[in-house]
Amino acid sequence: MKKLTISLMAVLIAFSLFTSCNSGANVEKDIVGKWTIETSNLENLDELVTEMASQLDLNDSLINQMKEELESEMGEDMKGTYIEFNEDHTVNLDEDQQGSWSYDKENNKIVIKDDDGTYDLFINSLKGDDLDATFVISDNGMNFRLKVALKRE
Repeated sequence: MKKLTISLMAVLIAFSLFTSCNSGANVEKDIVGKWTIETSNLENLDELVTEMASQLDLNDSLINQMKEELESEMGEDMKGTYIEFNEDHTVNLDEDQQGSWSYDKENNKIVIKDDDGTYDLFINSLKGDDLDATFVISDNGMNFRLKVALKRE
């Protein structure tokens, strides 16, 4: 029984090492292509609206309006937007923005740089033509966390 337990543990450890090593091994190759946003939502919407409201001293009506606008801009309005990662480490963000990208293996994220700034795309899952990730965008001291599901075209 002890030998069986040790053997089973060895197999489980080997399997977990294999899958963890493989999960980030080909990201630079696997990310290349044109990806379209299928769904997106602002993970920290309430936190952002509360922060903005306190800075701007807004009433409840304006707070609700701001929340609705942010939900729309970062949610349904993002659907169909694309990101194209090229082999030469250039990136096209929809039709009018271009920049460069690099892969940070230690943090499992894509770092995108363009004229507007630097964005982090943390990879939650990359399987075939499906990418689940979280954009972290810093603007005026606030961090927007946008969870996105993308599909390769």
